[in-house]
Amino acid sequence: MTREATGSKYTIPEESPYALKGDGAGTLQFLEPSDIAYDQNAGWLYMVDTGTDRIQWMDVRGRFRGLKGSTGTGDEQFNNPTALAVDAVNGWIYVVDQGNHRIQKFDNCLRFLLSWGLQGDGDGQFQAPGDIAIDPAGDWIYVLDKGTQRVQRFGTKGEFSRAWGVQGDRDWNSKRQAPSRSTILDSST
Repeated sequence: MTREATGSKYTIPEESPYALKGDGAGTLQFLEPSDIAYDQNAGWLYMVDTGTDRIQWMDVRGRFRGLKGSTGTGDEQFNNPTALAVDAVNGWIYVVDQGNHRIQKFDNCLRFLLSWGLQGDGDGQFQAPGDIAIDPAGDWIYVLDKGTQRVQRFGTKGEFSRAWGVQGDRDWNSKRQAPSRSTILDSST
């Protein structure tokens, strides 16, 4: 398969079964793709496109399965989605909706289930959620909030569990010294 660079885009020949059609708002078109996740149980790929505020879904041969999203603040709408993760145990898809300061949850056919989060600095709130991860058992969702420089942990229904992390000091090198004591936290709590 040959690729031909065209600015920041790559064009795969039309006859290829893996051809993703151009750059834009059509089926299998992307304006600013920012993340991809694989559902190992179903054999499907999910891509988040920040530029079109939507999620696209295809099989591993590049056959289109569906899409979800438009620009907005309602359920199934996005404002700068940046990341997604697949819960391999339950088959759920979690999408970071950065501009709306929330997480949206879908089933593996992209049917909306729920969302959580508001703009703020409190527990369960976000300033600029940027990435997401799910533990292997499917019990906990971890959200990295770049705006508050912390990680928050949630249950599968969006219930806040705990948060950790604080903003660092950009001038840390000149102030570097060993801490007077170290604390190791039990990661199981």
